[in-house]
Amino acid sequence: MCDDVVAFAETEDTSSLLQDVLAFLDNCEDASDVGLLPGGSSSFDSTQSFSSGPVKKRYGKEHSAEYDRHRREKKKAEREALRNQVVQYEAQLELLRLQKPGNTQENKKWGWIHAATMEEEKRHKAEELNRQLKGLLFQQLNTAQILRNFIAGQSTLTEHVQSVMGGRAPCPVPMPTGSFAGLGDIAMYLKGVFKHIQASSDYVFASSPLFSEANSSDALMSMCSIKHRDPIAGSCIELLSSTPLDCGYDVAVPMLWEMLLTRQIFGPEAVHYEQKSKHLTANSAEIGYTFSFGAADEPTALNGVTLMGKFEKEGSALLVWTSMLVQRNGLPSMRSQGWISITRPLKRLHKGTVVRMCSRLSGRHFGVPGGYTDVNITVAKKHQLLVKSRIERAQQRMVDLAELQK
Repeated sequence: MCDDVVAFAETEDTSSLLQDVLAFLDNCEDASDVGLLPGGSSSFDSTQSFSSGPVKKRYGKEHSAEYDRHRREKKKAEREALRNQVVQYEAQLELLRLQKPGNTQENKKWGWIHAATMEEEKRHKAEELNRQLKGLLFQQLNTAQILRNFIAGQSTLTEHVQSVMGGRAPCPVPMPTGSFAGLGDIAMYLKGVFKHIQASSDYVFASSPLFSEANSSDALMSMCSIKHRDPIAGSCIELLSSTPLDCGYDVAVPMLWEMLLTRQIFGPEAVHYEQKSKHLTANSAEIGYTFSFGAADEPTALNGVTLMGKFEKEGSALLVWTSMLVQRNGLPSMRSQGWISITRPLKRLHKGTVVRMCSRLSGRHFGVPGGYTDVNITVAKKHQLLVKSRIERAQQRMVDLAELQK
């Protein structure tokens, strides 16, 4: 009976000891701290444990309940941690699945829709740009056609543009130097500059906007201006006019040539005019003269020579003249150059002519000494008005004579 009780006590003591060991192993961070290894000192003595009797039994039961509660809490915490990890991994997996293109059929579907939308937008932009380019091209073609028609219908304007773009430079007239003893010296100087004046005719008519307007108009027009740096005459008074005549070209050319010879177009308004010499050919003239102007009691006497030339080509004629007046002491006083162009108008091919005229006057008497000398504006403006009235009277005289020729 005692043996059975001792065996039962040993069995309970052994069980409680095992529980203590397991609890101790669970609480230790390192198994090396436990003194159960071979050669190590144990904090428990088996004899003492068995001899502890009822005290160890009571401690083992209490520790066993605490250990079970602690283990359940630990397992619960581990299960909760595992659940959290599962949720976290599932969220990461879903995120990766969404970020990876073409994972599912739905992603593929929306990818194609996005690509098709982008292509549609590009096509619309290209079509809009194409429409704008077509509009600009159509506008450019219309503008080019308008300019082509205008230039084709304006042959004289085309010649004007070509002459300006061709860079036909004017020929400056050399300034007279020294003194001139007589009419022969004056004539020699004028013959030397006459070729320069004739060569400048293209520049004169191509550089003036008045003549471009006159080509497309039958109106009577004139203009007078003061020029400080004219490339031909330097400082001068320039006179421009365009006169339509009702007479034919074959009638207008000899009529204007006769008016030029008789000083009905230009010439000094003299108190006394005396012709000294005259040399005429069919296409040229050289006239020497003396005249006086100013007050009758104290006239100003001058000697002068005028050279004229007529140049004809098919459908047009050019009349050129130049003159110089010299004081009694031989010093130059006044100079002039002039060009008259006679052509058939574009709008009236069957009859009528257009007379374009340009003249340049220089001299101290007019306030424009010529060359690059400073201009006397006050004197020049006074003579500008006087000369403007003279050119208008000359135009009216041309129109009246043309009416008489009819």
